Amino acid sequence: MFDGFDMALRYLTLVFFSYLLSACQQQNHAMENKKGNAKINRTELSHSDAMNNKALQWQELTVRYIDLEGGFYGLVDTDGHRYLPLNLTKAYRQDGTIIKAKFERKPEVITIFQWGVPVSITEQVLIHQGKPATY
Repeated sequence: MFDGFDMALRYLTLVFFSYLLSACQQQNHAMENKKGNAKINRTELSHSDAMNNKALQWQELTVRYIDLEGGFYGLVDTDGHRYLPLNLTKAYRQDGTIIKAKFERKPEVITIFQWGVPVSITEQVLIHQGKPATY
């Protein structure tokens, strides 16, 4: 009825279509995962948008010297959120200094400091000068 070549061709065809069907199944799962992640990302974006809106308002921030990775200055708001200023005025780089500032979040910036969200300060006003470092 079927010779060896014909059987091998049918077998290869069956394997090929099985592979295609499994690939479609995997793509379907990937699309479902993307949809699920999209919901999470929308939630994260909503939170991020709220944080961005907050960032555009004047905020009271305390300058902190963080003794990690060689040391750097960070900002902490009244809710305890941490920000890594990319352009803090040199005169304000004293632990305990309190400033009011507006800033833009820069989440695309990569730093060696694993602390806070990178921000670029657009406006800043001194409220209280901290004490000079003794280290």
